[in-house]
Amino acid sequence: MKQNLVFISGIPRSGTSLLHLMIGAHPRYVSVGEVYGLIRPGSARMANPDGVQCSCGKNALDCTFWGEVVSRLRGSDESTVAGRYQIFLDVFKARFGDEKIPVDSSKAMPALEALTTLPHVRVKTFYVIKDVRAWTVSLREHQNQQFKKLPRHQRFTRNMSSRLFRRWYNENRENQAVIERLGVPSAQLSYEELCLFPTQSLTKISAFLGDEFTEEVLSFNKGEHHGVLINRMRNSKEKMSGVFYDTRWLFSHRQWRVPMLLFPRIMDYNNRHVYGHVDSPFKRPGAEQRTVQSARAAN
Repeated sequence: MKQNLVFISGIPRSGTSLLHLMIGAHPRYVSVGEVYGLIRPGSARMANPDGVQCSCGKNALDCTFWGEVVSRLRGSDESTVAGRYQIFLDVFKARFGDEKIPVDSSKAMPALEALTTLPHVRVKTFYVIKDVRAWTVSLREHQNQQFKKLPRHQRFTRNMSSRLFRRWYNENRENQAVIERLGVPSAQLSYEELCLFPTQSLTKISAFLGDEFTEEVLSFNKGEHHGVLINRMRNSKEKMSGVFYDTRWLFSHRQWRVPMLLFPRIMDYNNRHVYGHVDSPFKRPGAEQRTVQSARAAN
């Protein structure tokens, strides 16, 4: 019998942690965080797991699940990504049994490619995408925090937002192409629709995974989480209590107004891929049929 795994992908700061925790709040699923970042060959974090925190509240070595994974990997000479993933999955099965399903938010395409080579693993993939304007503002603010000691005029060049628009466009298209090439069952969700239309998004998640997701999962702190290397929202009781939309970009139009006008192709791609995938006021004609077809292909 094949072991199931849910893989969440998307470029960083696109809402993958939100979906990861949402699915992990379901009783059949366990959120395990960014597995690839910890177990990949040569990982600096594996060399120093004391500094890696698990969302259960302990560090990786003391966690009842990750402590065993780290111990097994350190005692193994396995050097391939696929082989190290198999060790992780063996520990997961021994710890949680056959009925539980891990939710991996590694995002990285090499991780997904490795998982598809394991003959006894069935992978279903969610791709999360965020409005390019919201993503640009989020990333700029994050980078500003890292370089806040620099004078303001040195933090970004004048065309930084334009470069971020192009980066968002290119990286999303590249990731989507890899998922299509691998042929894994996949569904796409956007950060905007997850936050603004959570009930409708849960309907799509239910259809794709074949389990019933109710609004109870929107309170993430009710689930069993063993996530490593995930968004710091796990440390906030307020953020873990429900779904909240980050509206900062709406008041930062100076950061995206010019590139929005300069790149109509990117904005067209943005509107097609971010909005209209769930039953909402933004829904495009034919979106419902595509959702049903995607769910059928997954099952």
